[in-house]
Amino acid sequence: FTIHQMDDGLDSGPIVLQRSIPLTPDTLISDIYDFARNNVPNMFVESVDRLESGEIELTPQPADPRKAVRCYPRIPKASEIQW
Repeated sequence: FTIHQMDDGLDSGPIVLQRSIPLTPDTLISDIYDFARNNVPNMFVESVDRLESGEIELTPQPADPRKAVRCYPRIPKASEIQW
């Protein structure tokens, strides 16, 4: 999960803060929702606190789109529902 500074692009601004959840074959979508619910609000508070105090270092996003925060372009197969 990433908090990033807004700019003119779509999710392309510099990174303020990131937290990761390890994904395994046993990870459920509910695990990801729980991680988000338990971490993202605190990430916003931490980001604002660090910005206010001047203790923040913005990290440019990688130029390689495969490594950037953005989740596009999507391939059609990524939108398929596997029943």
